[in-house]
Amino acid sequence: MSIKKRSEPEKKGTVVKKPTTAKPVKPESKPQQQPTKPPQQQPTKPQQQQQPTKPQQQQPTKQQAQQQQQPIKSALKKTEILPSKTKAGPIKANNSNSNNNNNNNKSNKKTKEFTSQSISVGCYENSILGFDAKYVGGGIAEEGFEVDLQMKYGYSSHTGCVKALASTKNILVSSSTDETLKVYDLKKKVEFGQLSKHEGFVTSIEFYKNTHMFAASMDNTISVWRVSDWECLKVMSGAKGAINSISVHPSGKVALSVSKDRRLFLWDLTKGTSAHFLKFKSEGFIVQWSPSGEHYAIVFKDKLVIYNSSNFEELVSLEFKLQILAIKFLDDNTLMVGGEDKLLTFIDYKNGGKITKQLMGHENRIKGIDLLKFDGVDKTFVVTISSDGLIIVWNPTETILPVGCAETGFRLTTLSVGQISNTKSIDDSDDQDDDEDDDDEEDDDEIDSEEEEAIANQPTKKMKVNIEMENDDDDDDDDDDDEEDEEDEEDEEDEDENDDDDEEEDDE
Repeated sequence: MSIKKRSEPEKKGTVVKKPTTAKPVKPESKPQQQPTKPPQQQPTKPQQQQQPTKPQQQQPTKQQAQQQQQPIKSALKKTEILPSKTKAGPIKANNSNSNNNNNNNKSNKKTKEFTSQSISVGCYENSILGFDAKYVGGGIAEEGFEVDLQMKYGYSSHTGCVKALASTKNILVSSSTDETLKVYDLKKKVEFGQLSKHEGFVTSIEFYKNTHMFAASMDNTISVWRVSDWECLKVMSGAKGAINSISVHPSGKVALSVSKDRRLFLWDLTKGTSAHFLKFKSEGFIVQWSPSGEHYAIVFKDKLVIYNSSNFEELVSLEFKLQILAIKFLDDNTLMVGGEDKLLTFIDYKNGGKITKQLMGHENRIKGIDLLKFDGVDKTFVVTISSDGLIIVWNPTETILPVGCAETGFRLTTLSVGQISNTKSIDDSDDQDDDEDDDDEEDDDEIDSEEEEAIANQPTKKMKVNIEMENDDDDDDDDDDDEEDEEDEEDEEDEDENDDDDEEEDDE
């Protein structure tokens, strides 16, 4: 029952629709709102400030007319701005329009992806150092370097010597003698996690594109990882000794490895098994496919051999007095070699193994070689590291001198060049605004030209110009002329007064 009683007064409250009688009262309150409107109109009174400009237009002199033509641009701009302000009066309408504009701006915004280059190095001191590489073209400072290297991070990630590094898009993986395999996010510069599948430490790491990673270990096995979720898909075994190096064919279907049992294994990656193997007289330390996959190179203790992949026959065999520690294919014709001789050697292996160039820049043995490329730059740079702690960037096609350098102060062991993807927001309205600004500038130029033509067409008139000179005599003459002008003006004023007096007498 109490509920019904409460509902009844609500009905009574609804009956109080008599405020309809109060509606005629609102027009009486309108005069109260009228005094509020004048203050809204008061800010519009600055139009009175434009009134003093009218007498300037009434003046017959054309000098002032020329002066009035100068602020035409600012006046036009103000007239373009003022209507938008007056329209901003109704808050509700503008809020809806502004929301629509914001939504349109959000829809017009686009993101553009670009990549930056990151150079990561490992050292005997259990740490990883990261550098951002930027192409500066014309050179910086007094060195005239084309590539600027800036250190971005240093991380003591392991408890043992860093043995291998490999990187792909936004990802870096490191291995150490502490038998750990760690993953890092290059974009956020944080450690992502740790992988564990091998009993010994990982000796060689290689990525295939951005999808899979291969890790060769001292436990005679090779593990295959999926990058998306870091699941170990397969562990391939067959070698009877620790695996020294692994290289994946550009097609991603097969891979090569060399091990301490002096064998070369050909792995079928589609099945995850060994398809073929060869046994050499000596141990192979490094193996690498050419960019086209038609050749592969193997480094032995005292020589370098390049084979044809079609028949496994030797194409070129070169002997070196000092041990080779790093190799890298520059292209399908040139192989780069570095090692104990402290030189970066370029070999044309299709032309009988001819040495075309040797670059000298390190004071100690070269431990790593990699390629560095920038978006929009039609150049291929070469990066080398050494036990002397230097990171040197070369442009072998243009100069024999370094084009970039960074000193770490550590004994470097391994090198990897990776890419970091970044996004940049692009607003289409910005481009439209730029086009509109250009159009406005063109219109302004047209107005200027019209003003100049109008001024040029005006009849000439004699004008007095005061020129200041350094000579004292001229200054004295100018003073005398000024005094004479003042006397003439006084005489004219006296004559005007006398004429006025005469006219008054005549009127009387």
